[in-house]
Amino acid sequence: MANPKTTLRELLAETTSMALVASAALPPDPVAAGNPDEAVIEALKRVLGTTFCLYLKTQAAHWNVEGPTFGQLHAMFGEHYRDLWEAVDDIAERIRMLDAYAPCALHRMMELSAVACWDEVPPVPEALVALVADHEVAGALVTEAFGVAERANRQGVADYLAGRVTAHAKMRWFLRATAKGLPV
Repeated sequence: MANPKTTLRELLAETTSMALVASAALPPDPVAAGNPDEAVIEALKRVLGTTFCLYLKTQAAHWNVEGPTFGQLHAMFGEHYRDLWEAVDDIAERIRMLDAYAPCALHRMMELSAVACWDEVPPVPEALVALVADHEVAGALVTEAFGVAERANRQGVADYLAGRVTAHAKMRWFLRATAKGLPV
């Protein structure tokens, strides 16, 4: 949970550095080593794990939100988790199109994820800030995967990932704009 003396502005400012850490955690690029499809598959698996954990967190926020902004937040979280759920299926199918198997165990999704899952949903302001940070991380990871797909000349995958970068940016914007109106 947030330090009570930490302002929302300070919490939101931390998200950029968190995204940089996630990007730095990616393994060396196998495209340069001569195995482009394997590089794309591994990048997609990381995106899948991260998207899956972000889906779970957003679904949990949708189920457990309460307070005076319940209706607005419940609806927003609902839109977001549905987008993320569809993305999970699309990403897994792209892995299969490359003739690899998509991870199927929860523990494997968590290992692949660049964001941590929640044991409990934090209060609304902290949940919003955490989801903003998670979308920063996811956006950075998808951007890196886009570069891998582009270098591997997998234009269909790159095109799809470009759309996911936009989706994460839009969800981050909605969450960030909503968080600015709430006390932390």
